[in-house]
Amino acid sequence: MMRILAALLLTLLLAPAWSMSSTPAQSGPPQAIIVTPRMADVPVLPHAQLLEDPQHTLEVPQLRSQPHPWQPLHEERLSLGYTPSAWWLRFELVNPDPAPVRLVADLGSAVQDDAQWYVVDAVRGTSTVQVTGDRRPFAERDLPLRQISQRITVPSRSTVEVYVRLDSYDGLMDVVDISLSDSITYLEQATRTTAGLSLFLGLLMGATIYTLMLARVEVVYAWLGVHLIFFMGWYAGFHGFISQYLLPRHPDLSNNVLTTVTALAALTFIQFSLAYLRPALKGWTWAVRALQLLLLPLACVPVLALLGYYGPAWLIILGSAGPLLVGIMALALRVAWQGAGFARRFLVAFTAAQMSVLATALDALGLMPGWITPYFSMELGLGLGYYYLLYSVGQHLRELRTLRREAEVRDREHALQQDAQRRQMQLQSDNHILRQKSITDELTGVFNRRHFNDTCDRIQLDCMSHGRPMGLCMLDVDHFKHYNDHYGHQQGDNALRLIASALQQTLAAQQIDLFRLGGEEFGFFMDCGSGIEALELARTLGLRVRQLGHPHVASPLQRLTVSLGVAWWPSHEVVDLQRSTMYECADRALYAAKAQGRDTTVLYDGSIENETRPMSLLHPQA
Repeated sequence: MMRILAALLLTLLLAPAWSMSSTPAQSGPPQAIIVTPRMADVPVLPHAQLLEDPQHTLEVPQLRSQPHPWQPLHEERLSLGYTPSAWWLRFELVNPDPAPVRLVADLGSAVQDDAQWYVVDAVRGTSTVQVTGDRRPFAERDLPLRQISQRITVPSRSTVEVYVRLDSYDGLMDVVDISLSDSITYLEQATRTTAGLSLFLGLLMGATIYTLMLARVEVVYAWLGVHLIFFMGWYAGFHGFISQYLLPRHPDLSNNVLTTVTALAALTFIQFSLAYLRPALKGWTWAVRALQLLLLPLACVPVLALLGYYGPAWLIILGSAGPLLVGIMALALRVAWQGAGFARRFLVAFTAAQMSVLATALDALGLMPGWITPYFSMELGLGLGYYYLLYSVGQHLRELRTLRREAEVRDREHALQQDAQRRQMQLQSDNHILRQKSITDELTGVFNRRHFNDTCDRIQLDCMSHGRPMGLCMLDVDHFKHYNDHYGHQQGDNALRLIASALQQTLAAQQIDLFRLGGEEFGFFMDCGSGIEALELARTLGLRVRQLGHPHVASPLQRLTVSLGVAWWPSHEVVDLQRSTMYECADRALYAAKAQGRDTTVLYDGSIENETRPMSLLHPQA
């Protein structure tokens, strides 16, 4: 394909030299080639002459009997490019030995459409004809080899003229490089060359399998694997393996396959390159889209190939692949300039492959210096390029794995931190709930006796540090045992909840906590400036319960009521107070209120040590 592309490029840019120059004068017979029993790769074209047959009408008798504008050739390779004409080559072989010499003429191409060989005895005038080419069934070839070749026998002490007619199906000529070898040497060389090409195909197959395995990790490498499959198809077709082994009876289909896989190989490689470089091309989406638009003509090539338009198909391949490869190299250079290691490795592999293609193209055009032998240069360059690209892919995957592992570690650490925070918050919430449960009375929802004791110590310390007075009120539901006996304990529990709720609502406005001290007994602490204020606050609560109007037929008052005992101490007396003393003072005031007939509030004003000091008994609640 590279030779074909090079020929097309030369045709498009320079135009055929045969069309630009004036018709030369008739030249003499070609310079004869002296043949020997042992020959190896003797170039023929420097000793041959060329003639254009634009009408496709010339025959060998006409060529021998009539003058024609034969042109001498001096290069070892002939690139005719895209031409509608048929072309004739002629050369002479001279055998001075007493024994016949059996040779093989190799056309140097496996994809030339039509090659007709005419071997004419210069003395007797007899000739043999062999028609072969890539467009003919493989069985018609003189030698069952992938390369187009022809056996030639030169009788002893004789001269033969060889005429080769080259034609194409659609005007696209392959590069011709005719060489002569003796039969044994040629078969040995053909075997070695085929083995080398087969080895290269095997290496490509191994690379393909490896790449498709990588595609299980990164989908982008599937494009490279598919590209290698199509590239192997092109390589096998270009070197004649498809015509020889896969489609020997269907030469047209073989050419369809060759053109199709060429376009698809280019398309999939460009798609892989774009997908491979895309993560580092932020801000260059327009360039990626522009290159993807150029892929559309390549996608049309298989249709043209199936319809038989090979010339336009190859022109599209050349016109699209060139700008696409230049665009890919420009994007890779930009990414590599930014310091991306994977892009630098990709660029090295890409350059190695393109240099091999360039060397092959220059050799096909005869522009390669004579001291450089590009034999297998394309295989060597492409092999190095592909395998270095696979190395780059492996390195990139390792880098991606490292980044992913680091990201996974960060994610796990972040998840662990979040989980720890969540657990800590849950623990704090659970602790808060447990704390609330431990200080809350389960029946009424107010604080319990344990929290009452803790709060008592805290409030006393606060009053001592700020020089404030301190008050404690204890209240008890009147005749509650009779209520339980009459209404049942469940209704008794409901009554306690009702009273606790009413008391709590009243005290919440002054930010005072209510405690259930046990049974039907409640209590709370007060921060009042005087005993009278403490007494009034307690009486307010007694009135609140009475106003509930909850029936209690077992009570003389026929409703639920409470008795309240209030103990109050000025700031200078708070220092010496004990919790037991506070509780006992408030409890004495409560029992005094019960003794006064219940539904009453009593204030204890004085120290507990003064046993002889009477309590202050205030009037019952209104």
